[in-house]
Amino acid sequence: MDLLLLVRRNLLRDRPRTALTLLSIAGAVLLLAALLTVYNALHAAIRSPAARQILALRDRHAGDSGELPRAYADELRKIDGVDSVLPWSYVSVRVGTQAATVGMATDPDALPRIMRPIVSGIPAAQYEDFRRDHNAVLMGRDLMDRFHWKPGDTVTLEGSAVADFPVRIAGALDFPLLADNFLMHDAYYQALRGQGAAASIFFFHVTDPARVDEVRGEIARRFAAQPVATEVISIAQYVASVTARAGQASTFVLALVIVVSLATLLVAGNTMAMAARERSRDLAILRSIGFGRVRLLVLVLAEAVAIALLGGLLGGLGAYSVFHVVGLSIPLGPQSHFAIGGWTVLESLAVALTMGLVAGLPSALRAMRVDVLSVLRAVN
Repeated sequence: MDLLLLVRRNLLRDRPRTALTLLSIAGAVLLLAALLTVYNALHAAIRSPAARQILALRDRHAGDSGELPRAYADELRKIDGVDSVLPWSYVSVRVGTQAATVGMATDPDALPRIMRPIVSGIPAAQYEDFRRDHNAVLMGRDLMDRFHWKPGDTVTLEGSAVADFPVRIAGALDFPLLADNFLMHDAYYQALRGQGAAASIFFFHVTDPARVDEVRGEIARRFAAQPVATEVISIAQYVASVTARAGQASTFVLALVIVVSLATLLVAGNTMAMAARERSRDLAILRSIGFGRVRLLVLVLAEAVAIALLGGLLGGLGAYSVFHVVGLSIPLGPQSHFAIGGWTVLESLAVALTMGLVAGLPSALRAMRVDVLSVLRAVN
């Protein structure tokens, strides 16, 4: 208890300096939380060991914006080693006068077998409702919060390439990368198109991970003479292609976070060093009345950790409040809206605590070596 009282008193000794240090740490943590939000969302679909067995067939030249004939799905199913094929088409829509968003038209039966992480958080009853109803959609959580929608609501989406169409919300889509998107039935989308059935991409699952290269070779052979030139990519390559246009922006943000983190370390370290120098007499008195070296070390480190923890909480909760309510939008392609999660806040908080320990360690080591006689003689 005495130690906590000393930490509190020392932090309040110079309130403006403490406040500036808190704000600098909070700013670094907020930027870090934004970066981790994007990184975690983009890699959520490829962390599973089974992700290597998920491949995609797309237009070699047009990429994700191309169109492949629906007959290509039938050809994929004929290949030995392929057990599920998932059509994936992008659907651009508007909601009233609001900004445009993008949905994905897909097959509800094949989706759980190929992209389990996307639907793992949806209650079974809601997903079954989505699967059975031709007009049902799974709506991104941020979209639902923004327009105050709830499961069971029927809304009209204004299509850009198709006529306006009504949909019924069967459930909320909690997958972070799709927080501002929606999933609809591929059959419904094809009916709205009113032309030859097609898909932007065909995802498919290879039964045996040892046969992935063999299946790739067989697909290349079978599709070599098809009218639309195709390529086979992994799910990791697909994620990379989604973010390709933001490569320089991501590098800039990463560099910015590193610079800000280093600057924060310097600020926090300088704050602790100044505080330790100003309190050299207090430290000497504590030593003279029985405080051991280790206890002084713990005292100074506790101050550094306390200020880092408070700054981290301020930045982490600020990031959660801002990015969870309004979302984080970065132009990475169809999936460009990101929702921060509690785990990301904890990761950012851990970084803040590490910064506090690193910044406070030099001052703590100096406090251990304080010369009582020299300090008190200088004071006299």
